[in-house]
Amino acid sequence: MPSTSIEDLRKRIARYEAKLKILHGEGYQQTYRVSDGTTQTTRVNGVKPLDDFRDEIETLAIWIWSLKDYLKEIVQGNGKDPRYVEIYVDSCWNLKVCSDLANGAKHNRLRTSRSKLFAKLMDVGMEIPGKSLEKITVLANELVFDIKDASQAEYEAPVEDKDGCLIGDAVEILSCAMQDWEVAILRFK
Repeated sequence: MPSTSIEDLRKRIARYEAKLKILHGEGYQQTYRVSDGTTQTTRVNGVKPLDDFRDEIETLAIWIWSLKDYLKEIVQGNGKDPRYVEIYVDSCWNLKVCSDLANGAKHNRLRTSRSKLFAKLMDVGMEIPGKSLEKITVLANELVFDIKDASQAEYEAPVEDKDGCLIGDAVEILSCAMQDWEVAILRFK
């Protein structure tokens, strides 16, 4: 049996779900080369950095997916066949996509795909409504956005299949995957 209980793991997952909802932070910047060969930098102050948001999603996917091993231990400890957990996973679209996201985060690329979609988290982004802006500063090669209300920011975490088709939002998929596990925990305990 794992040294961490399933309840401890559920609490850990809840902490990562809560972290995703914290939108304020030190901000981030992106620098890119424009067509004339110069570089342009865009800075966004007062929001969670996009890299942090991505890290939290990938970490959450890994921990949610790890519930499978805990459930298999519980099922086996109750004298039942742990393959029931695998059968359950194969019946849940969100869990199969979670598997792809977790394994993609751990291994950088998938050789096999539980979902058969080879689901992948794409570049995360955000939309910031004008009413949440405090000021915009335009400099020679820099554009700076100071955000007064980060709670208005809408982070995006698109998940695409192997053909580049959007299949959903990672946060929503992981939330649904966790709901699927909650059903499984009740069923298999």
